[in-house]
Amino acid sequence: MPIHKGPAPSGTEVADALQGEDVPLKALDTIGLALATRKSEAVNFRRSSGIEETWANCEDAYNGIDDANRGEHSGSRWVKPTAMNAPLTKDAPGKSGMKHKSTVFVRLTTRYVDVGTAKVGEILLPIDDKAFGFTPTPLPALIKGAENTSQIVEGGVGLSRPRTEQDGPAAGVLQGATPPPTGAAPPAPAPAGPMSAPPPPAGGAVPPPAEGMPPPAEGMPPPPGAPPAPEAEAPKEDRVPLTVKDVVEEHMTIARERAKKAETRIYDQWVECGHQREMRKVLFDAARLGVGVVKGPIPTVRRSVVRRKGKRSGIEVKETIVPSHAWVDPWNIFPDPNCGENIHNGDYLWERDYYSERQLRNLKKLSAQGYIADQIDKAIQIGPRRTKDSNSNPNLPDNNDPYEVWFYHGTLSLEDFKEINPKAAADLDEEVDQVYATVTMVNDIVIRGTVNVLDSGDLPYHSMPWTRRSGFWAGVGVSEQISAPQRIVNASTRSLLNNAGISSGPQVVINREGVRPANGDWEITPNKVWYSSKDSNMDDVRKTFISFDIGNVGDQMLKIIEYAMRLAEESTNIPLITQGQSGGTTPETYGAAEMQNNNANQLLRAIGYTFDDHITEPLVHQYYEYHLLDPDVPDEEKGDVRIHAHGSIALVERSIQDRTIGEMTPLAQDPQFGVDPKKWFAELSRSKHLDPTRFQFSKEEQKQKDAQPPPEAPAVTVANIKAETAKAQIEAEAARAKEDNALAMEIAKLEAQTEIENEKTRSETLRLKSQLDTDRDTAYVQAETDRTRSTFEHNMAMLALKKQLAQLEFASKHQLSLDQVKARLADTSMRLSVQRELAAAQMKLDAHTHHTPSADVIMKPPTQTPGKAGPGKAFTQGA
Repeated sequence: MPIHKGPAPSGTEVADALQGEDVPLKALDTIGLALATRKSEAVNFRRSSGIEETWANCEDAYNGIDDANRGEHSGSRWVKPTAMNAPLTKDAPGKSGMKHKSTVFVRLTTRYVDVGTAKVGEILLPIDDKAFGFTPTPLPALIKGAENTSQIVEGGVGLSRPRTEQDGPAAGVLQGATPPPTGAAPPAPAPAGPMSAPPPPAGGAVPPPAEGMPPPAEGMPPPPGAPPAPEAEAPKEDRVPLTVKDVVEEHMTIARERAKKAETRIYDQWVECGHQREMRKVLFDAARLGVGVVKGPIPTVRRSVVRRKGKRSGIEVKETIVPSHAWVDPWNIFPDPNCGENIHNGDYLWERDYYSERQLRNLKKLSAQGYIADQIDKAIQIGPRRTKDSNSNPNLPDNNDPYEVWFYHGTLSLEDFKEINPKAAADLDEEVDQVYATVTMVNDIVIRGTVNVLDSGDLPYHSMPWTRRSGFWAGVGVSEQISAPQRIVNASTRSLLNNAGISSGPQVVINREGVRPANGDWEITPNKVWYSSKDSNMDDVRKTFISFDIGNVGDQMLKIIEYAMRLAEESTNIPLITQGQSGGTTPETYGAAEMQNNNANQLLRAIGYTFDDHITEPLVHQYYEYHLLDPDVPDEEKGDVRIHAHGSIALVERSIQDRTIGEMTPLAQDPQFGVDPKKWFAELSRSKHLDPTRFQFSKEEQKQKDAQPPPEAPAVTVANIKAETAKAQIEAEAARAKEDNALAMEIAKLEAQTEIENEKTRSETLRLKSQLDTDRDTAYVQAETDRTRSTFEHNMAMLALKKQLAQLEFASKHQLSLDQVKARLADTSMRLSVQRELAAAQMKLDAHTHHTPSADVIMKPPTQTPGKAGPGKAFTQGA
């Protein structure tokens, strides 16, 4: 049951009611004290729950602060006591016991919080998509009528509508669109159903509209029950029967257009208020503290500058009130202690803010929005009052002293609300006992009171836990998950550095009675002079100094640090590989990397579901409720819609499936899978963080492309290709046969000519062969003659040489001179010449007489006589 009978009261009405004579200030003070009691209840419960101590530790871990180095950050806003109720303390650096010890803080928490926030924000907050969508609510009557193709009949006349492109070309004169002839039975009415018209009653009375039938849209014929529409100017052959399905489709089209307009308006308002910027803050708080909070929708004044045309042209500043949402610091949120894990289950919620005195004075100018000037002056007169309620926020500087402004969102009794705003209470239903109100207080003084802008009374706050904490609205963040590994890394690193410091030099033990420094300073320095004491009984001064080395355990400490690093990955489910780094846990194979990525994606899916359930879905529903109540929103954007606000997990899945989308290229190109290449390309572009419209055709180009004749069917294309191929093959075979005949004739002609040439060639070959044989014999004879002559000349040269050798040997043996030997040889030679000439003459003579010359005519050659010749008589001793 709605709380209001009409729209929410304006700020002027609230101000008039609160400042009127009928509202005594004592009533406001009483209400303020009652609300202050609720405020203390919420503040004390949150403090006692221990969540503030957990948040403080998370803040310190993210900023690299703990008890060991807190003094190094003195003066910063992060210095707070370790206990909730303890006073502020300062731990000055260099105090006793910490002078020579390491206080380094390895900011492991910072890295994991930043990486988790960036990874989740990149997926859940894309620049080219939204995480929600609107669709018309499916009504059973419309669903049943969507398949009803019966014609709508009015007064025995079937209604018709103009033909459209979807109906195809006209097939002739429309049958059934005119009254039936006299004496014939009237056309059968449409079958009974929620969208069909019942038969007209007796007497010709017009039947009432069928139950569940939507009102007719503009430009559409009236539904059953309305007077028959006049006949259109179009000829009968250009009209088709009006069916129930046509009316249902028309109304569904209008409903889809309204849903789309409402979706676009809300998304535009999200963009204008910086949705992504505010959500990144929420995600950062969720990862750092365990919960992030966003406030909205809240009415916001938006100023725009427009140019005024006409005679009085110029610039005009236009102000409009639009809904918006913004990030809220979780430290300033105090929900109802009974809310459990969802702040919307509580009856109220407090938000704290800090104003300066100037900001409070400026609120007095907003009396039209319900602020009470007298109450604001009263709060300023009292001054800022820092109560224990504000000590829990470490983000507030210590030297700051602002005014605490508290915003109460919750229920008030009808009697109390009548005391605050009687005019607004008069518009409320008297049967209700409680009112959903918003009250602003300063120092427990009520300065404003309005009615919740939403009739449902939902709290305009939405909290998102990083991971669920059982029974509490604030979850567990990355800082808390990694607290144990953070402490291990800090302790191990400090021990490593402390050990490195003391093990870098020896520990020296000195007998002060045996030696004394020359300069009186006992500090050990290079090239220092020492005096031996006279009273010392040591025989060796080296015994006065003894040094010890401290062992270095750096390797053992590094192993502990590596274990803590691995434990950090396991605690947060954020592996190093997702941080752009590699380590001992980085897989080396493709399959192991895929398995690790799938395990890491489990966290993304969980956060995506949480973001949808706690932020996107309730925020979108409240925005749409605000639009339904806003009179400035046209009725064309209002209707019964179904909100799909689970787009964040869809974005997570799309990010996980990026690689799969890229691998689907062959499937998108294969028509048998029925994949739309345009949709596939759009998804692929979004997965790479690209805008697909930058690469696609514009609407005009696409329209021109669609106007071109569509390509023929693949089967027809294949048949045409086969026919063209067969024709080309036949033509090629005919051309080849013609070429073969011409080639055969040419070959025959060439063979005949070749035979003649071969005959000539054989004759010439025989002639050349005969000549070659003759030349070869002549050459052979000549060669033999030359060889014989050469042999003869060689033999003659050898004989001449032997002759000379014989002459010399003969002269040497017979002790003759060379001339003598030559003379004897000449004589012998003459005798032999005469004998040769005589023998030649005799041979000529015998050749004519056929008589063999006597052997005795020829001189007998010298022969060796039997026996051994005397010394030196080898050539002379003979017969």
